[in-house]
Amino acid sequence: MTGLSRSTVSTVVADLIRQDIVRETASSAGVGSGSGRPGTPLTLNLPAGAVLALDLSSHAIAGAMSDLGHRILARATWPFDARHAPRSQIVDAVCDLSAQLMHLANVGKDSIVGAAMGVPAPVEQETRRVGLQSGIPAIVGDGLEAEISERLGVPFMLENDANLSALAEWTEGAAVGHSDAIYVEVSEGIGAGLIVSGRLHRGAHGTAGEIGHTPIVPDGPVCRCGNRGCLELLAGTGAITDTVSEQLSTRLTIDQIVERARGGDPMCRRILRDAGSHIGTVIGSMCNLINPTVVVVGGALTTAWHLIEPALHEALDRSAIHVSIQDLKLVPGIHPDATGRLIGARALVLGDLERFPGLSITA
Repeated sequence: MTGLSRSTVSTVVADLIRQDIVRETASSAGVGSGSGRPGTPLTLNLPAGAVLALDLSSHAIAGAMSDLGHRILARATWPFDARHAPRSQIVDAVCDLSAQLMHLANVGKDSIVGAAMGVPAPVEQETRRVGLQSGIPAIVGDGLEAEISERLGVPFMLENDANLSALAEWTEGAAVGHSDAIYVEVSEGIGAGLIVSGRLHRGAHGTAGEIGHTPIVPDGPVCRCGNRGCLELLAGTGAITDTVSEQLSTRLTIDQIVERARGGDPMCRRILRDAGSHIGTVIGSMCNLINPTVVVVGGALTTAWHLIEPALHEALDRSAIHVSIQDLKLVPGIHPDATGRLIGARALVLGDLERFPGLSITA
């Protein structure tokens, strides 16, 4: 299947057996057909290594430890206000949570083949610099990845959170089997992860998919990115809750707004439909550029899917050329919030052979 010679495969397998990453099974009967020596059944030694997956959001830090077979060994989530924390406090929290996960999973540093953490910001691939478009000011700039890696003592990388959610849906979710896919995450900010020709597409400076900063209203309010009338100012969960709260003179959460909309509240229904329309317009433009076969929408608004789906489709029909959305699947995400990002972080470590060369065992 690989096109490699029998001798090459034998050499690689023998090396993996020496490292105790692969083991021969107890069966001595052999398998296979044809002439020559029968094949020997092999199995991956799942405890041979572990993967540390982390996710940093504005209000919490989450983590999970898994073995090489993707089996979860330990998981924990801590409330954490990262928006107002200095960088040193963020690094301490990441390392403390990692230490707890290692303790719970009974995994030492030497067994961790790699670690990855999602952050709500673009990450430039060459410099590893965290971009300005982040709701967590302390993580912006250079050096965060190197500092955490040194403290943890394991190979470590940062990745945009929407990219990790895209990887999760592509490897174990609603986008499985699609080589061209778009994942759109709607939370306080709005971001997208792009899978193009079977690979995660980040762009030259890591900003591919920053659709939350697409201007929708030219003369709208100024966004933190410097543009006016950006998508996240109209359709992000923060914008939705602000609009409803102004009308009701009381603060509601996005979940409470969705619940009211489900109950028939006309104002909440209208605001959610308008948000869906704005998001669908931008998705339509992305479809014209990328021509995916599936668009997955995740984040806080998936619980209101039946309310926003019609608006998404209507906006797609208005903003996309017909051929770019022909046979397009538009579906809600399977993995919610941090769960998806942790799955994506694990998939990133197990699949990034350039960043984690010791993981050539998964190739």
